[in-house]
Formats: sequence, C-alpha cells, structure tokens
Amino acid sequence: MSPVSLPLELMGIHLTLEPMRTSHDSDSPIDQKRNGGGRGAIPPEFGKIISKMAFEHRIYFIAERGVSSGVMADQIDPDRRTASIPQIVQRQELTYGADTPFVQNTLCVAIALLDTAFLPANFPRETGLMIALNVAQDLAAVYDIVIELRQHAEAILTKVAKGEISREHLPRTPNLKGRVEQAIYHLRKIQLDIQRLCGLFYCKMAPNSPWVESLRAGLSENDPFWGNFDVAEKILNDVANCRHAMTHEDSSKRLEVIDYDLNSDGALVSPTIAVKHPKLDWGRCDIIQFLDVKIEELQNIFAGFLATFCDRNVRLLSPVFASSVQKLPDGELRNGSPFVWVTQIIAAPESLS
Repeated sequence: MSPVSLPLELMGIHLTLEPMRTSHDSDSPIDQKRNGGGRGAIPPEFGKIISKMAFEHRIYFIAERGVSSGVMADQIDPDRRTASIPQIVQRQELTYGADTPFVQNTLCVAIALLDTAFLPANFPRETGLMIALNVAQDLAAVYDIVIELRQHAEAILTKVAKGEISREHLPRTPNLKGRVEQAIYHLRKIQLDIQRLCGLFYCKMAPNSPWVESLRAGLSENDPFWGNFDVAEKILNDVANCRHAMTHEDSSKRLEVIDYDLNSDGALVSPTIAVKHPKLDWGRCDIIQFLDVKIEELQNIFAGFLATFCDRNVRLLSPVFASSVQKLPDGELRNGSPFVWVTQIIAAPESLS
C-alpha cells in the first residue's frame, strides 16, 4: 500500500503518513476507505495553521489560537474492524496557539530549531519536541488558573465599586489554596523539563550529579551564555524551593496563601502568596502578578536555553557554509518562532580547491 496523502484544507498543506498496516488490499468497503486519501480540518476557531510537527505517530498543528493533533484510523483500529472510525481522528491539545507568547517560545521555537539538518544526526529530536509540548501544556495550565483568578478579582472589584462588599465581611476566592498549589506543581514540572532539555545536549556525568555540572563541562567558560545564567539558575532554583516549601512544611519552610485582606489603611488587599524557606524568602506578593511573572520567566528561559544549545551544537556539513541560530528583531516571527537557523557563506568554493 502506498503512503496516504492528507490534504488539509485550511492551508492546502499536504502531509504523508505511512499506515500502520500494509497487508490490506481487498476491495471491501473499509479497505477502500482506509486505502484512500483522508481529509481533515482543524477546529475553525483555531484560525490558520502556522507550524506543524510529527512524532510518536501523531501530527501536531500549531494554529493561531490553538494546537490540535491527529492520527490515522489504522493507528486506532489496525485490524480494520470498525468502518465508522473517521480516516483522521483529531483532538485539541491546547486552546492557545502561535498568537500566544508562551507557545511561540516553546513549541514554535522547538519546531524551528530541533532540526537534524543542522544538529547531530543522532540528536533525539522527538524527545525534544515532547519536552516542548509538555512545557507548553504546563504553562497553559498555569495561564488558565491566572485567567480564572483574574476574572474573579475583576468581579470582586466591580462589587466593591458598587458598595456591595463591606469591610466586615471580606470576599472569598473559591479553592484559592488548591489553585495556587496546582499552579506551583505545574511550575515545578516546567523547571524539571528545562533541566531535561539541558540533558539532551549535555549528558550528566553521573545520574545524581547536578544538572549544571554537565553544562559547565560542555560549554566554554568564556561562552556568553554564562552572562545571564546566574539569573536563570536562581529562577529555576526558586521554583524548586517554592515547591519544596509547599510539600514539606515545617518550622523552617512553608507556603502561605492568603485570601482577601485589609491593610492598615482599611483598603482591600487582593489574594497574596508568601514563601519561607532556608534558601528562599518571599514576602507577600499578589498571586496573579506572581504567576504572570513566572510564566514569562520560564518561557524565556526555555527559549533562550534551547536557542543557545542548538547554536553551540550545530554540525559543520561543509567548509563553505556555516549555520547559526539567530534571534529575529523584536516583534518579528517566522512560523511563530522568534529564533531561526541562518546559513551563510564563509569561504568561496574556489578558495578550497
């Protein structure tokens, strides 16, 4: 059986997938259906497809306002017993797409840079793409929580302005502590995935060795990467310590989540978070602002690390050409990514003869 061409109508993109089974060549209705071409369209509310990737037998479509993925019917029903299964079965992966900065700095950057045409041939590209997808999904989960908290806060402010809330009876945010703990759980997963990303390029010397040691062994001590590394490392360590304070509370460490309160001037104070830890001491800060900052910091660390590691591990295929990762001017994107590969001529071919 020849590969199946899938015309995707939104952008006219043609993708080729190998069916899981190649032994079906009968004239039965289900074989005729499965052996023919399949058509699929992403949810219309997602907008145009900006980028795409394929791994682990799925195709992922990064559109303007969402991410979806699809598989062939033969991957679900390889024995071809159920004719009613659509030729292409899709599911929504994210309700945020390439218009959202954290998708640009994770999935779009990974698709643009994790290219074995530039990286070593044995680089585990699929693992890198999976890490990027995981980070994007965790950032989306935190962002969902921020949206819920912000909507509730706006409703409270409206009631305050109308005089519907008194200082005697302060408002309550439903499941505030649970939401904050869930957000910190996702932030911790992102931190661990960033460390996993480092390990794809610079393997640990021993299973229990600090992840930073492998970076120091693999990158020159004069590499410009180290200029801002201390800030990034502290951000990542702070996330780990925050999670540690939350899950192992005792006299020396704890996470405090405080709902609406009054300050000494009698003004209403929005929900806040405070962390006490031997390696971290955060005073009370607004929860929404705290999560907004973490979303921005972690997406930028992911994109910055990935761009640096790809650039430092480029393979030289020709003495005539040199490739490198470059950041596009602020506000510019290519297929949703602010980073791209650029190849330049570094020597005239005749000079090498």
